[in-house]
Amino acid sequence: MQLARLDDELAEGVREVIPQAWHRLEHDIDVEEPKVKITLRVDRSVAKFYRAWGNGYQARINRILATYAQARIAEFLKLEADFHAYVQLSMDKYNDPVPDDIEEGPREGEF
Repeated sequence: MQLARLDDELAEGVREVIPQAWHRLEHDIDVEEPKVKITLRVDRSVAKFYRAWGNGYQARINRILATYAQARIAEFLKLEADFHAYVQLSMDKYNDPVPDDIEEGPREGEF
């Protein structure tokens, strides 16, 4: 039972993290952006895995890298938005007026 629950939790976590585009990767390789030739060294097993996909494997690798980059950018943008919301909330609390039932203390230089 615990293994099944763990598997369900893992599957849910994966669904939250992996973009929907990932699931269409094998069928969605149209890329209109100009290509730049690079040399990339990968493990032999990694090369074998992607080459086994046949023609278009390099475009798929490109799509995987692009999807990863988009996920990281989205993560950064969410963190940035969360930070700005936190700062705004903190500033709003700092600028809240003093309630009427609380007397203000002496100001600096007053006694």
